[in-house]
Amino acid sequence: MEPPGALEGHRLELEQDKDSLSLIQERRAAFETKRAALNEQLSLIQAEMRAVDTVFEQIQQEEEILRKSISAHRAALGPLPTFPEELLSEIFSYTCAGYEDYDDDDLVQINPARAKAPFTASSVCRRWRDAAFGAAKLWHCVLIPRLDSNAQRDEPTHILSYVKLVLARSRDSSVDIVFRYYEEDQSAVYDPIMDALVPQRERWRRFVATISGPSVVRSLTEILSLSLPRLRTVDLAYQPNPDNWSLSISDETYTFEVHSQCLANAPSLRALALANIPWPWPDVSASAAKLHTLDLVQHEFSSDIWNILTSQSSLEWAMFAGHSVPEAPPSVEINFSKLGTLWLRSEAATLFAHGSTQIRLPALDRLILTDVSIAQLEPLFTSIRAHLKNLELRRPGDVDVDALRALAKLSAIEYLFFSSAISDELLTGLRDTARRPVMWPKLARIELGNADIRDPENNMALLEVARARSNGDPARDENGDAVWSKVWFEFTGMVNLLPWQRDEIEQINAFVKM
Repeated sequence: MEPPGALEGHRLELEQDKDSLSLIQERRAAFETKRAALNEQLSLIQAEMRAVDTVFEQIQQEEEILRKSISAHRAALGPLPTFPEELLSEIFSYTCAGYEDYDDDDLVQINPARAKAPFTASSVCRRWRDAAFGAAKLWHCVLIPRLDSNAQRDEPTHILSYVKLVLARSRDSSVDIVFRYYEEDQSAVYDPIMDALVPQRERWRRFVATISGPSVVRSLTEILSLSLPRLRTVDLAYQPNPDNWSLSISDETYTFEVHSQCLANAPSLRALALANIPWPWPDVSASAAKLHTLDLVQHEFSSDIWNILTSQSSLEWAMFAGHSVPEAPPSVEINFSKLGTLWLRSEAATLFAHGSTQIRLPALDRLILTDVSIAQLEPLFTSIRAHLKNLELRRPGDVDVDALRALAKLSAIEYLFFSSAISDELLTGLRDTARRPVMWPKLARIELGNADIRDPENNMALLEVARARSNGDPARDENGDAVWSKVWFEFTGMVNLLPWQRDEIEQINAFVKM
């Protein structure tokens, strides 16, 4: 049994422990309340986290979709959006096909798209507009349209504003001047246009005009007598009928008052085309001596033509069309030392028939014949037989026995183009591989553009040529060399063959290519 003092001690400690327990229980209750509050907050936070995670996943998916879309758009756009504006301007300068690349001496047809190109480019967006305005070479073509009789009253004002705009934006670049149809009775319209163009004549590079009347010929040739240092091409056509644009050889000789100094002050002139405007002019010989391209459509060639042609040592391409030529041949030798292409139409072929003994064509590679008497050209064919490789027959006329004999002299022919009718005599000559020598033994390609077999009942003739000259192995001479080449046919127009005949020629072509 414990002493009385020990019991009192236990009683005191019991009271102390009970008080301590009460305090601890109070603290425990407070922390349980706080913990419950925290658990409630944690539940809310976890719910918000789950919502945030869901939204985050959606954002990631949308971001990936947009990244792929941006990559696709960038791939489609290419590097163009990153180009400096100066580089974009340079690109625009070449948007008109071959602006710097095509030969300045070629009498190319002016494409209206070249005149529209700067306006098309500048209408895309602000950046392209700024770049187009900065590309002076893009504004190189001044195209004056034909005035419509039913046009609005303010159309001439719009045309004049357009001309001034192009001249201003082209700055110091060379320009091409093109009159679709310069009408004699519209001087009130065209005079202000010429007043704007003439002060800029030192920038003219090409001058092209279809003319309606003699007074216009006089005024334009007077302007063309001024100093024209950059002018390389002149193309003038007299066409009194505005509804007839064929520009065929006129049936009458027109008499014009042409300025005697026309083109005499154009030192860079390289290409000249004249349709139904008499030529040569008195003082043009100095400039004409440097021509590379000459295109003449005349009703009548004067005897002075020989004097001009005598100086054409640099001529590379020439076309002559006319109804009447000088009867007398040239008195001196004419050497076309660089002439590679010659196109003869109608009676103009007589120029080279009469002058065959005096005309030299050592570089002639391509001959085009339209509406000519082939037989009369036999002396010419004899002189070029060893080097003429390309022959084009465009409406060649009748190919009789005499014409066939003349054509057979062209032994170096490798390419033949047919347009219009093909005579049976010519086809017969081509398919005869038994004759010696074979006609055109080096012929390797025949192109048919809107060709018509003269006798529809005998349209087997062309197929027989293909069978004879394209199918099988060529015969050999005593040295083992082939006496003729296989011929490949190309159809670039309508040919009056039956479908099965054309199919057979195409099948033969496949073997020729092999």
